[in-house]
Amino acid sequence: MEAIVTQIKKFHSSNTVIMGDFNLPDINWKLHESNNAGRLFLKTVDDCFLWQHVNSPTRGRNILDLIISSSEKIVSDVEVDCPIANSDHNSISFKICCNSSLKGCKAVRYCYCKANYEAIKRDIREVNWEMEFESKNVDEMCTQEYSDEHQK
Repeated sequence: MEAIVTQIKKFHSSNTVIMGDFNLPDINWKLHESNNAGRLFLKTVDDCFLWQHVNSPTRGRNILDLIISSSEKIVSDVEVDCPIANSDHNSISFKICCNSSLKGCKAVRYCYCKANYEAIKRDIREVNWEMEFESKNVDEMCTQEYSDEHQK
């Protein structure tokens, strides 16, 4: 529990979503109270001003699987549903609301399917490679820029 609390304290100040089976059946999330087992965890959630979004039982009558976030608005549309396959925990679906900081990504993307591979092969065959690499070591051969006549 101390390791979990340490990690929560480390990351709570940024936009954070923490989810999983915390196995703390003694925490009553409606009354926001717990006995000794969950008290440290509940205190950490409170001290870090975190939100717990799961309000329905995820195993039996207990809320064991949690979605905790640093902002109420980061997580939405939380739904607790039936278990998947032979799991004894209910499944949870939800949305994470976030903004992307990428604006107009200008990455070059080549469309290789439109390349004229026959022309490329022909041009490669026309190069006199022995002359191009004459008296060069391996490093120089790998980094050599070709003359203008070969770049056309």
